Amino acid sequence: MSIKIKTLFILFFMCFPVITPHEAFSRETTQKRIEKKDLFLKFKKGETLKGVIINGPDLIEIIKISDHDIRIEDSIIEQGLDFTKIATVRNKIEIIRSEIKINKNTLYAVKVKATHFLQSVSFSKTLFKGRTSFSGASFDRATLFNEATFNKKSVFSLTQFKDIADFSGTNFKGETIFDLAFFKKKTSFRDAIFFENAFFPSATFNELADFTRSTFHKLAHFMAAVFEKRLTLGMIDFRAYVDFRDTIIGQLDFNSTESPVVIVGRMDFRRAIISEAHFQDVFFEQDIDFSDAIFIRILFKDVSFEQDAYFLRTRFRLQTALYDTRFKKAVDFTDADLRSNQQFLISYAFFNHLKITWQQLPPLTVWQNNVDKKMQSFLDIERKQQAGDEKKENRVKLGGIEKLSHVVSSLQASFRVNRQLQDANHAYYDLKTLELNKSREGKTVWQWFSAQPAWTIWWVSTGFGMQLGWISLWCFGINLFFTLLYFLDGQLSNSHSPKTGDAFKADDTFKLRVLDFPKRYYVQSTTTVSPGHLEYSVKRFLSLFCFSAVILMKVGYRNYHIKGKFLGRFHYRWIIRLEWLLGLYLLPALSYTLQNVVPVINKLVTGLF
Repeated sequence: MSIKIKTLFILFFMCFPVITPHEAFSRETTQKRIEKKDLFLKFKKGETLKGVIINGPDLIEIIKISDHDIRIEDSIIEQGLDFTKIATVRNKIEIIRSEIKINKNTLYAVKVKATHFLQSVSFSKTLFKGRTSFSGASFDRATLFNEATFNKKSVFSLTQFKDIADFSGTNFKGETIFDLAFFKKKTSFRDAIFFENAFFPSATFNELADFTRSTFHKLAHFMAAVFEKRLTLGMIDFRAYVDFRDTIIGQLDFNSTESPVVIVGRMDFRRAIISEAHFQDVFFEQDIDFSDAIFIRILFKDVSFEQDAYFLRTRFRLQTALYDTRFKKAVDFTDADLRSNQQFLISYAFFNHLKITWQQLPPLTVWQNNVDKKMQSFLDIERKQQAGDEKKENRVKLGGIEKLSHVVSSLQASFRVNRQLQDANHAYYDLKTLELNKSREGKTVWQWFSAQPAWTIWWVSTGFGMQLGWISLWCFGINLFFTLLYFLDGQLSNSHSPKTGDAFKADDTFKLRVLDFPKRYYVQSTTTVSPGHLEYSVKRFLSLFCFSAVILMKVGYRNYHIKGKFLGRFHYRWIIRLEWLLGLYLLPALSYTLQNVVPVINKLVTGLF
């Protein structure tokens, strides 16, 4: 067995020879070293140097005295490149798949200070083995650093890229600084990897800024940066704190549909101004803060907030959508402004602990409840244009919308859990009012009333069980109405009192005994009140009012009865029956409304049941 293993190892090393550090060094030493004179002649002829060793200062001297194109591939540049003494570079520079070593005096691989590059510059797939600085540089044409590697700190402070800037696939192994950098055209950091802190404070991107699939191992600092067109963060990997405070973003593309991403770091968008934002298939593991931000149009779709989300004083202007979005911890909308939205959508959203009031939300008339008119972001519109088939796009991409009644019911339940009875009542009332108004569209008053009489009566009398003032006024008004009927021709008598004909006795008045304290049972005077006196009429009216209240609300003493005929024709027993039947509706309606509106009663009822 051991012989077979040894044989396999021998065959392996024969097929795949191992390159030792000594052999690698010997290969480097075998590369041809080219002198300054030959270097100049080859560039003058327009040749591309490959596989050579070049002295960096010699190359700088040639760039200083000529405008020949510099084309170098698979080579080594020693002693770095120092452009600090060159104000303007007229050469087209292409240094590809090469290695630029450190200058032992300056400790920089490349050092630039306010140099103006008139032609295109390419360092594609180049390795910078020392610190790099392009501070204050200005690039008039395309600038390519794609798949380059910066081994040490790289600085692009105040650098101006007036044409395309390509950093796709670049590895930044040291600290990276782009503060106050200016990117006039399309800029790409696709698949770039930042191993240390990355700083883009106050940087300006006039066109697309593409950070798709980029990785930030440490701090990503974009504070006060300006993205005038679009910032793309699809499938990005943030592993530490991300700072977008005070940024201005035209379009924020945070769509990771191709491969949903998990954002490990905490994100901060405080005071950001974002015209359009699309968040999709993103999982935020840490807190995210949008406090004091301004959104013109924003869409959250298939987004999960694993920790707290803050929208304190956030302003949502025209369009806001929460679709298939989950807030697994607290979400705080304290003092947020959503009422100015012209289109609003909440569909299949989950709130574990929602802090908001109903008055902060826009009126239900602007809530989306139709899949054919579903609010779409700028990315949805672009996809539809590319697909060319609007109906198919709706079916495949957009999906259905949760019924508005379900959404409001969920919010109402959340309000009740948080003891926000007033908000829960407003939500329920607004929903029912909207449904009632829709049912009335295209119908006459009689058609509408005859089609849904129960709904109409419930709304008019109690405001769907949410308007305590309404039902109280109805109870008082009906009580007063029947009191007047009784007052006209009715006689109230006490079955325990002596009766003399049909005369109403002053001491036969009806009284509620709940507020009768002991001193009221002691009478020193036996003076009777004249039936024609005003005081007698007032007492009779009040007694009849209490009598009517007992019949209507089913509460009080049943010690009295009334006799006589209304207008001499209708016996009062029919009027009493009518009032008693009305009470069968008003008493439960009042009780239900009290339970919904009064916190103490609600807490008592919900606690018991």
